[in-house]
Amino acid sequence: MTSRNLATEVLDATPTAVPSAVRLAAILTAVAALIGLVLAFATSGAAATLAAILVCAVLTIGYGIVGILISAIFELTNAKWGRAYRRLAEAGVVFMPIGLLLLAAYMIGTAVTTQGLPWVHHEHLSGGKHLWLVRGFWDLRILAYLALSYGLALSFLYFSLLRDFTIPEVAKRLPRSFINRWLTGHFADPQQTRARCESRLKVLAPAVAFVYAVAFSFLAIDLIMALDPDWFSTLFGGWYFIGNLFSGLALLAIAAMSLRNRCGLQRFLPEARQSDLATLLFAFCLLNIDFFWSQYLTIWYGNLPEETGWLIERAVDDSLPWAKLSWVSLSAFFIIPFVALLFRRVKRNRVLLTTVSVVVVAGIFLARFLEIAPELLHVEPGTGLLDGGGPLGLLLSTILLFAGCVGVGGFFYYSLLTKVPIMPIGDEVFTRECGSGEHAA
Repeated sequence: MTSRNLATEVLDATPTAVPSAVRLAAILTAVAALIGLVLAFATSGAAATLAAILVCAVLTIGYGIVGILISAIFELTNAKWGRAYRRLAEAGVVFMPIGLLLLAAYMIGTAVTTQGLPWVHHEHLSGGKHLWLVRGFWDLRILAYLALSYGLALSFLYFSLLRDFTIPEVAKRLPRSFINRWLTGHFADPQQTRARCESRLKVLAPAVAFVYAVAFSFLAIDLIMALDPDWFSTLFGGWYFIGNLFSGLALLAIAAMSLRNRCGLQRFLPEARQSDLATLLFAFCLLNIDFFWSQYLTIWYGNLPEETGWLIERAVDDSLPWAKLSWVSLSAFFIIPFVALLFRRVKRNRVLLTTVSVVVVAGIFLARFLEIAPELLHVEPGTGLLDGGGPLGLLLSTILLFAGCVGVGGFFYYSLLTKVPIMPIGDEVFTRECGSGEHAA
């Protein structure tokens, strides 16, 4: 197959409009998110509202970059099988503004009321924390982490898209959107521009991965771990950024399975490639639990009160309602996907793989909830899940807000895919593999 025919086939598969079902889902989930915020404020006050916002913020700021990171990993490792997933992964960039909006709401909310930042009330912080946990410095650091990591990721995305738009058919066939006009006005010689994109992507790929790991480790410390300024874990940053990547892979699997038949991508995403993605998801399941267990093991054998108290509150203390939720979270992000993804049938079945991926997303969501909610909700001992003032109301509110983020993000995700080629047809490896028929089922 010639590259021209391949470009035509990809552009034929590229959606031309957002389905009405996706629009309706976005509207309904956005309304649900507003209801969740009102419910959180009405039942538990400002602290619960800020907790719900922060949980969704730390998830969505990760979703905004992990898709580009996955594409960078495929570039860095020269993974041939993953090339067809690159554009579907990169489109997750639509979560960036959602995450930034939620984070801005949290930062403004904590400026109005300090209930969302417990460390503000700690007057005697030890170990240099009194210099680190200063409100203005805290805000500046968070913005710097995101500016650096997002800036590199967007640069990588720019060259990835520009490479596709050097193909004449792309600009002609796709609607004259802002992306089309912006990219087609940035080059004169298509061959020279494509070569420049290739070289820039090879340089940016490791930079995106490295900066993501460092920046999101510090974000985990400042946004989550600092909620309890007396507790610390040297592995918490790694646990957070690997969890983001694991959850992002699950979202990629959900998107790929839903678009495969709807957009006629069976030739590009056959069962063999689906199985490859499921295997990668299984690998990150093991990597994620490795960070989880290593963090727990270090705290356990150290047996230090300033470290073990945080863990006992969430996983051991029967007088608090968090332990039951901890076991649900562990089952969702490890036990269920680990067992399910051992079977080839699950890896090759679109419905089963989607179900497992949804469970993974729910498990990581619940893990983030358990890291944040106990520090802001302050549940009294003896309170059950269903008792007034318990965590169930906050959990439901946070689920509604998270559903709204995913629903609105899904709308913008689909909308972006109508403006760019749904497959990375400027990628020479993708073109070569498709032309050789390796992507055929």
